[in-house]
Amino acid sequence: MSPKVYAENLLDRLISLDEQVTGAFFEMGQILSAIEHSKLWDVLGYESFGHLVAEELSFTTSTASKYYNTYRNFKRLGYNKTEALDLIKTFSFTRVAEYLIGATQKVGKRAIANKIEQLLENRRQINFTLNKEDYALVEKALEDHGAEVTDNGRWMHSSEALVDIAKEAIKPAPKTKLRVVG
Repeated sequence: MSPKVYAENLLDRLISLDEQVTGAFFEMGQILSAIEHSKLWDVLGYESFGHLVAEELSFTTSTASKYYNTYRNFKRLGYNKTEALDLIKTFSFTRVAEYLIGATQKVGKRAIANKIEQLLENRRQINFTLNKEDYALVEKALEDHGAEVTDNGRWMHSSEALVDIAKEAIKPAPKTKLRVVG
């Protein structure tokens, strides 16, 4: 077999697997939504939805939430399964999921592409390392501002909490009026 034929066969298989994974994202979201919404985790003997995910699945509670929230957002906006799969295939699951959070109505691909481009332009990421003592301080501050730690130790709402903390830190000091007595 020539290298070109071999490469084409690999690409064909990769495309096939990608289509299967794309379909799985939607279906996993649908199933997870049903389990979480109807509290079927309790029927199955788990303490919580998070415990079911941690015990039975290879991904985190945060990822499970992303799957079912994306599914729910597709439904909320009126996208059918075929349309949803097409959007995931076109833009990627992660980008579509992020777009759907703020979407208020069903729109076409061009509008979605423009919004995703705006989201990407506005995104900035900060990574840093803390020692144990400083981490404890940051953890307390995040919790005080609404961030939560999930069952698997990952933070939810930490970005929003960090923005609130930053806004407080840069808030201008109140102006004081000087009164001259004399």
